[in-house]
Amino acid sequence: MNAAAESVIVDRLAGNPLAIYDATWQLLHWNPLFAATFGDPTVRGAGDRNVLIRQFLGELPRVRQTAAELTTRFSPRSAITHRYDVERLSQPVPP
Repeated sequence: MNAAAESVIVDRLAGNPLAIYDATWQLLHWNPLFAATFGDPTVRGAGDRNVLIRQFLGELPRVRQTAAELTTRFSPRSAITHRYDVERLSQPVPP
């Protein structure tokens, strides 16, 4: 993508967090709203702005958790018992 095309995209979407990546997921351009929403990309060097590599290294988790949430372990079964009436769910469904 050339600079003119990037400029048109950035101008049209100026009211939204915007980032432009190349085919290898290298971050090429971002606007101030993107930096405010997802963190300032200038903190990392240009070589460390590849989203695909950061995802595989575990640096971009999809779910944001606090330190306490990361240390707390629970099973899916215990999550279900808190949300639903287990007695009713364990009964067979009438035909």
